[in-house]
Amino acid sequence: MGNAISAFSGTEQEGKVILSNAKILIASGEVEAALNELSTISDSQQYYIETKKAMADIYLKVLNDRQSYARCYKEIVDAEPALSSFLLLGDAYLNIQEPELSVNVFKTALEVFPREFSLHGKIGKALIKTHNYKRVTTTF
Repeated sequence: MGNAISAFSGTEQEGKVILSNAKILIASGEVEAALNELSTISDSQQYYIETKKAMADIYLKVLNDRQSYARCYKEIVDAEPALSSFLLLGDAYLNIQEPELSVNVFKTALEVFPREFSLHGKIGKALIKTHNYKRVTTTF
């Protein structure tokens, strides 16, 4: 794998090789090494989002670190404030049982993308998870 990393270093495929190597490292129990490897991908590289998602997965499923899991998705939004990034972050908050934070993210996304009507449904579903049903009916 070291040869592949060297061969693809500086190319568009470098991220893909690093993702593959991280999977191998995880399988062999080298979690910190995998995270270090994944963190070498910058936000200007092609596989940045996939790498951050892989890191988030490791934080949540292997290390049970919800804060670091969410931070990975925040970094995606910071690097690329696209609708898809906001959706990833909002859904990530729902995955870690933080519906209020999810609502805030979806509302922010709605401010940035006011014509994206699907966000209303996302906000509604997140509000329902808060069990504050009065707020659900008054929000819409």
